[in-house]
Amino acid sequence: SQYRKLKYGRTRQVIFDTAMAVCVGLDLGLEYGVPLLEKAGYSLEGEDRFPYKVLLAFYRGHTIFECNEYLIDQGVKPLREAVCRGSSGKK
Repeated sequence: SQYRKLKYGRTRQVIFDTAMAVCVGLDLGLEYGVPLLEKAGYSLEGEDRFPYKVLLAFYRGHTIFECNEYLIDQGVKPLREAVCRGSSGKK
């Protein structure tokens, strides 16, 4: 799975969008999402990454579709839905 590859560093460079979608799809929150993103070589520091930090902190339990609505409202490109197969829009 993408999660295991990211967690154990068994993958080539993953794009931020994919890494973030894995965090949202697995509902990792900040506690587990930030370390996973760091293993993939990314940080949530900086103004341009703030919407993603909010997503992990306050959108736990939401579908990928709801998270994408938030990102679009913030003027940020939505996450790739195909990565989050478990987020079918129903919870």
